[in-house]
Amino acid sequence: MRVSLLFRKNLLIIVVLLALTMAANFFYAGWNFYSTFNSHSRKNGIAIAASVAGTSVEFLKRGDISSIQSLIDGFGKIEGVVYILIVNERNEIVFHTSLSGIPLAAYSIHRPIEGTTITETEFSPLGRVLDVAMPINAGALNHVQVGMGKGAAGQQIWISTLSLVWPSLMMFVLVSTIAWLLFKKTIDKPLNTIIEYAKKLISHEYDAKIDIHTGDEFDTLARSLQSLAADFAEVFEVFEMAASDLAKRDIELTATLNYVNSVIDNMADGLLVADDKGTITRINEPLARLFNIDSAQTAEGAVADVFGPDMSSLLKQCAVKKDRGAITTDINLPSGKVLKASATIIRMLSKDNGQTRGQGQDESRPVCQSGFVVIVRDITREREVDRMKTDFISTVSHELRTPLTSILGFAEIIQERLELQIFPNIVGDPKKAARSIKVIRDNINIIINEGVRLTHLINDVLDIAKMEAGKVEWKKETLHVEDLVNRALQATGSLCTKKGLEFIVDLKPGLPPVSGDADRLVQVIINLISNAVKFTDAGSITLTSRRVDNEIVVGVIDTGTGIGAEHLESVFDKFKQVGDTLTDKPKGTGLGLPICKQIVTHHGGRIWAESELGKGSTFSFTLPVCTEETCRLTSTDLETLLATVRSGTVETHLASTDETTVRDNRVKSILVVDDDESIRELLRQELDREGYAVKTAKDGLEAIRNIKEKLPNLVILDVMMPGMNGFDVAAVIKGDPATANVPVIILSILEDTERGRRIGVDRYLTKPIDKEALFAEIKTLLAGGGTKKKIMVVDENESNVKTLTDVLETKGYTVVSANDGLDSIEKARAEKPDMIIVDAMLSQRDEIVKTLRFEKGLENVYFIYLYETDKGVKSSTGTDSGTMPATAEQPGTGSLHMAQ
Repeated sequence: MRVSLLFRKNLLIIVVLLALTMAANFFYAGWNFYSTFNSHSRKNGIAIAASVAGTSVEFLKRGDISSIQSLIDGFGKIEGVVYILIVNERNEIVFHTSLSGIPLAAYSIHRPIEGTTITETEFSPLGRVLDVAMPINAGALNHVQVGMGKGAAGQQIWISTLSLVWPSLMMFVLVSTIAWLLFKKTIDKPLNTIIEYAKKLISHEYDAKIDIHTGDEFDTLARSLQSLAADFAEVFEVFEMAASDLAKRDIELTATLNYVNSVIDNMADGLLVADDKGTITRINEPLARLFNIDSAQTAEGAVADVFGPDMSSLLKQCAVKKDRGAITTDINLPSGKVLKASATIIRMLSKDNGQTRGQGQDESRPVCQSGFVVIVRDITREREVDRMKTDFISTVSHELRTPLTSILGFAEIIQERLELQIFPNIVGDPKKAARSIKVIRDNINIIINEGVRLTHLINDVLDIAKMEAGKVEWKKETLHVEDLVNRALQATGSLCTKKGLEFIVDLKPGLPPVSGDADRLVQVIINLISNAVKFTDAGSITLTSRRVDNEIVVGVIDTGTGIGAEHLESVFDKFKQVGDTLTDKPKGTGLGLPICKQIVTHHGGRIWAESELGKGSTFSFTLPVCTEETCRLTSTDLETLLATVRSGTVETHLASTDETTVRDNRVKSILVVDDDESIRELLRQELDREGYAVKTAKDGLEAIRNIKEKLPNLVILDVMMPGMNGFDVAAVIKGDPATANVPVIILSILEDTERGRRIGVDRYLTKPIDKEALFAEIKTLLAGGGTKKKIMVVDENESNVKTLTDVLETKGYTVVSANDGLDSIEKARAEKPDMIIVDAMLSQRDEIVKTLRFEKGLENVYFIYLYETDKGVKSSTGTDSGTMPATAEQPGTGSLHMAQ
């Protein structure tokens, strides 16, 4: 059996310790021998010197030389004595032992005058000598000097020490052998047994046995190892079973992952997975093909960098969404493809729970957001089909609008002529005449009412088609919910009165403003109130508004029939009618709520319904609160401003026109351009009745020829005409200096106000014809004497300048802007505006009005002052002179409010 390292180390330590102990003992014994001998020599030397000194006194006094020599020789025979000398006062040796080799150096030893002197020195060849010098008779009779040799003593000591080595070495070997045998049995053997057993455990031989019965710690250690081996055996048995099960599961999981990866890579739709920081973690091949990218190079890239801002914005919207629904958006690629992306959040339980939330689990348990999943589908073909459908609906609707315009227009003309010219002149039986008149009136009313209903249907169809196609022109203003509600109440108040319903308005005061299109939002409220009235036969209609977090919630509550829970989600689907259409007559087109949803969604809000059969319904929608950056002008501000501007343009024209011209009642000429003969005839009759001289043209080329022959005072243009459309005609009119000042009104079934504004048309109206609006615009434009009025906006607040510029340009005005007094004065001199909208405090500080009212060409400029009230908003007042208002706190004719 091999010797263990531990055993060898311990044995080596014991041997070294024994050797060191023996060496110390040898050293101590030698030193002890040496010290004893040295002390003995000193004592003998002193005793001999004292004896010689004492005995030789008498001999020296008598001069007995032989006795003295005998005395010296006798002491010289003592062991250890090297020499004995008697030295006289002249330091001469007078007596000495018969020993040979007395060194001459002995003469150099200092002779004490008194007392005993012991000196140790080296004499060659005698070696080390201990010299003891003592005076004889107190120094009066010379000195005696005894030399004790130490060389013999050292040799004797070495011999004595060596005599102890052999027994010690024997004892050392014996003790080492006994220690080796004892340690080998008590330490090395059990230790090697434990080592061999440990090697078996490493080799997983857990059933091996260990045979140690020492009764000490080795025995305890052996039993512990055997117990541990038994535990290991059980653990590894379980581990092997688990490993086997895991291996099977790993195979199954690998197969499942391969299957899932295959499904993901072969999906028809693209898949994007990103973490909560917007970093890409997985995309599939269909998505890579849609975006024409390499999927391998996008790993761990940022979504915004790889897929653009639209996809990144979608993830941000999804992150702030409170519920678990998907957020969907359309993405237009430069290649022309249109993609629909739907994003949802990957929600997991918090780290403390350590598992994902599943169905049936406690919804209150904390969750954390770990990323996003986005499904991307190519809807280019679907969008093309939708576009074709929308174009078809638009074309059909436009084609219906033209004859419907004629039908309504002529029906109203017939009704008016009958009431004014025919019915009063009917003679005969009054009863029969009255019955006939009633029947005719009812029939005409039916024609007009059905025409109006058909018009509303066409308008709804066009609205929903344009919204889906993204062709709606949205206005963006700062609005107050109170203003929107008041406008809606004015339009729907009579509906509740007719059905005897109580109308309740519950608006929370002090609601913050919102941003959006006032007309469209009013349309939403009107639709919701109209629906509530339709389905409520008794009770009340309640309109509420309140603020919840950063949203304004508007609700319409009725006490009507209610809606079943299964229909609540589908009420916002197009053409969806609640109830059985075979037994219940549908009430409406089924497009009102889908249009409301489109409008609210565009404004960043939500719309939903809550209802219970027999207990009424609540339709609610939200609008985000207007932030400081988006606050511009309110709808009331804009209406007041435009009214003030319109009145100002008329006054400006009148002030700059010769008084004789003003009193001239010449008939104004109007050119009507439309390819539909019935529309031309309808407008001719209506305008002729109003006292205008009317000429007509069936297309654009004929219109341009007529304008060149005789310049009309105003032109009414259709857009959709053969050969040359209305936009092109308007561009020709506004592009020719000779005709640029002729007012142009577009009256068309096509709504493209933005394009008309860019061309420079003065007003843009749509069919069917609203006669009151048309005649009002005609009077305003003819009174203005021109079309392209130039307005200067002066304000240090760039936000206000931009807002006013956008509004005025939309209405067809040319706008010049300035941000300080000196700049405005220079621009006014150069541009010669017809009107100046100026901040009152800025004007007063820089004396803008006082300076400009005396400038040549600016004598008749109309000023609109914007001044700050105590509420921190701006109001306006109009004046045709250069005089400032008396006080800045008193409003004038306007009530314009601007956010600062």
